[in-house]
Amino acid sequence: MSLIVEKAGRFVKLATRNPLRAMHVLVVLAVRRGQGMLAHIGALSGTAASVYYLFVSNAFRREHQAVLKGKLAFRAVDKRCQVSSARLRRNTHRLEKGLIMRPRRPVFAESYIGETVSDYQKACLGNTLDEGERIWARDVLAIYFSIVASTPRIERARKEFESVTAPVYAPVCVPYPSSTRPRSEITFHQLEVLFRERRSTRWFEARRVPRDIIEKAVEAAALAPSACNRQPFSYAVLDQPARAASVAKLAGGTGGFAENIPCLIASVGDLSCYPEERDRHLIYIDASLANM
Repeated sequence: MSLIVEKAGRFVKLATRNPLRAMHVLVVLAVRRGQGMLAHIGALSGTAASVYYLFVSNAFRREHQAVLKGKLAFRAVDKRCQVSSARLRRNTHRLEKGLIMRPRRPVFAESYIGETVSDYQKACLGNTLDEGERIWARDVLAIYFSIVASTPRIERARKEFESVTAPVYAPVCVPYPSSTRPRSEITFHQLEVLFRERRSTRWFEARRVPRDIIEKAVEAAALAPSACNRQPFSYAVLDQPARAASVAKLAGGTGGFAENIPCLIASVGDLSCYPEERDRHLIYIDASLANM
């Protein structure tokens, strides 16, 4: 009760000295209280929540716009050849999962094999796709067509595939059994020490980080798993202290020490890898796996 009386006394003094300022405070308090009440209403249903974020708050405006731009960019893959194709990677990965299924179905991937081969054809004719990605898609498609049962749709895709690919008798990139993986010699204790060693660093030495170390770090991060192998991110290496500091300040909790960072690597998510709204958060999950 004493706190309420104290606040009321301060407000009366403010109103006496500066009536306009006091009026502004009242308006702000009313808006905040109104938003709180509307938030309770908005939480009642999905429709009410959509109305709240349409008329009351624009907190998700950037995300909404980014998701729509990502959907358009994903659909535009049909119109251009790229160094890497998110849809071709995704569908090749889906084929791999069908190949290792137990028991394996005689017919699978019929709904998307046409677009997969179409993307592969564009990659071959455009000659811009990364060679490793093209070979991986070629080998998985070759194995797929060698074991899948025939349907009219699959046969059309098979002919399109063979029109741009010489017969492949010994595919290199194939789904591999667990027994072929390299075996780690790291003990649990060593792994635990590595976990415990990790800390949030706040102060750095004023010396340049060798470029080859940065490149090794990025290459190692690329081995991290991502949803359907879409790898929906790229890395921006900022090795100029002034530029690194300006980007570091964008993150919360960096005040006071951002200026002493000599080099910063920013992971940049790419929503164009995902055509569905439900997948919009995967760029953060996949990038975080790679960052860790």
